[in-house]
Amino acid sequence: MPQKTLKVLYVVSVNAPTSVPLEAAGKMEELCIQQNISFYTAVYYKQENSCLKTNFVKNLIELNFKQSYSPKNIIRYYKLIRKINPDIIHLHHGVSAFQGAVLARLAGVKYVFKTEHNDHKYYKWYQKILTVPVFLLANRIICNSKSTYMSYYPWEKWIGKNKSLPIYNGINVRDIKKATTVENKNAFRNKFEISFDEKLFISVGRLIPQKNYSRLIKAMANVCSKNNNIKLVIVGGGEQEKQLKKIIHESQMEQNIFLTGTIQREKVYSFLNAADFFIISSLWEGFCNALVEAMAAGKPFLSSDIDTLREVGGDAAVAFFKPDSVVSIEEAITKAVSLTNKEREFFAAAAYRRAYDNFTIEKTATRYIQEYNKCYGITG
Repeated sequence: MPQKTLKVLYVVSVNAPTSVPLEAAGKMEELCIQQNISFYTAVYYKQENSCLKTNFVKNLIELNFKQSYSPKNIIRYYKLIRKINPDIIHLHHGVSAFQGAVLARLAGVKYVFKTEHNDHKYYKWYQKILTVPVFLLANRIICNSKSTYMSYYPWEKWIGKNKSLPIYNGINVRDIKKATTVENKNAFRNKFEISFDEKLFISVGRLIPQKNYSRLIKAMANVCSKNNNIKLVIVGGGEQEKQLKKIIHESQMEQNIFLTGTIQREKVYSFLNAADFFIISSLWEGFCNALVEAMAAGKPFLSSDIDTLREVGGDAAVAFFKPDSVVSIEEAITKAVSLTNKEREFFAAAAYRRAYDNFTIEKTATRYIQEYNKCYGITG
């Protein structure tokens, strides 16, 4: 008897270089060809900035919605589901997931998958409300870390306990390898006039309160006031850019602490390659791909002491610090700067091994596909 060809509709919110599920979709599109699975990827919202559009997925369906609750858009979403008639719909964020789960059931889709990407304790009020019906409608709930599952509220655990399983996010090690060369490192540091006597710390993330950059900048300013051979570059843009620039100016640290604004994904890897250390100061995370990318680039890292980052970083960290304490962050930076070359190489190697052993995009895509196949008793 011929094996059933599965059809999967995979829906993400936005086409952007920071979209972890969209990058995973590109790898699944590639692997599904070998697995007798017809794989369709759709993007819910319109990407207004054409420069931020990615080519992660070859055959991308762009719905280009500007409004979440337009009846016209909801009808279009429903028609897409009916047209593809998937065996499985795999949903990710917010409104696109809520509407997708309801519309999929109305269209007779047999299996609904939902991936949880962040700590539920920090969800906005509407996210907490939408989670309940989505959990009730879902057959499988995939958490991007064990910590994400542990953050469920009691009623979410009651609904989702027997449906939930962890599958870690994965990173594209091939692109990181391309950027990780001595020649690239030398060229980058020369371009930005960063000498090899100076210790360069890099952090990557959106400039939002969750990332806790105000405390990181204050801690780094304190360290730099005693040791001027240290620099911090924060890679990313966001709502707090003006506020953070003000802190840097008031600290008189314009020569030591820099904000890049939003940049292309490929350039992020060049920054990581040039760094001596990576530092992540988040108050909470669901996973943290930026940390894993730094680990894969062979960078010793310093991290907030929160459950998720301990789970991801394991015993490879130079130091874990209290994210709500400027003094604790300062102490961790001081410890990193004092490491010998041999010690720094030890932490770099440990970070590299952990990333490649646990967090590649191939592992993530393969695990997703295995779960799809399990629904129909397909092995392999």
